[in-house]
Amino acid sequence: MIILHDAIHYYWRNQPQIVEPYLRSILHNKRAQKIISQIMFWGTHYEQVQQTSTELLNEIIKDDNIGVVSSLLRQSMKNMEEPQYRPIAETFFRKYMNDNREDVQSTYSLYCDDMPVSQFHLFQEWFCLKGKSIEEKHQHNIFEYLKMCSATKPEQCLICLKEMYSFLHDKYELYQKEYIEILFTIYKYSTELHNSDMMEDIMDIFDHLLLEGNNYEVNKITKAIEYN
Repeated sequence: MIILHDAIHYYWRNQPQIVEPYLRSILHNKRAQKIISQIMFWGTHYEQVQQTSTELLNEIIKDDNIGVVSSLLRQSMKNMEEPQYRPIAETFFRKYMNDNREDVQSTYSLYCDDMPVSQFHLFQEWFCLKGKSIEEKHQHNIFEYLKMCSATKPEQCLICLKEMYSFLHDKYELYQKEYIEILFTIYKYSTELHNSDMMEDIMDIFDHLLLEGNNYEVNKITKAIEYN
């Protein structure tokens, strides 16, 4: 199946009758499900197999193969920007938000920075539910996505940053530089938007960080603010 992946995908799109019996015969084979589910995901937009692709994909999902779930989540996050795949991508993203299996939540945090900025609201939904349980080794990807979105979604990113600080605790120092840089980016955009409430909120955070002894990075940023 791995070797024939591209050929099967081609026939599924163009001459599905040739490969459908074979695909149905291995539909519940755990080793094949990951690749079949990927093909069916694409197939939900192929006109002649749209309905069948949805049917077979739903059959695979019933088996709750953790590898399939993680693969579909990643595929969904990477393809949310495509209008034809956005509905199914959003459906899968929301479907597993409350799934507490480590591999599932790791997929959300590892690949969230593949999501387009336009879908920040979905990221925020997941983050509000599971942010506190994100593993330390996966925090970097969260910061990367917030950094990417900070210019266009400053208020929403600020909400997430405040949440992150509340549960990073003693791990904060590991991400201090990223945290403060994103705060500064948000501050710059809040000045452009003349949003005095947001500016004051951010300065309050900087003051709080200074009181907690985070002097070097905060002083650097506050000096930059004074000069702007």
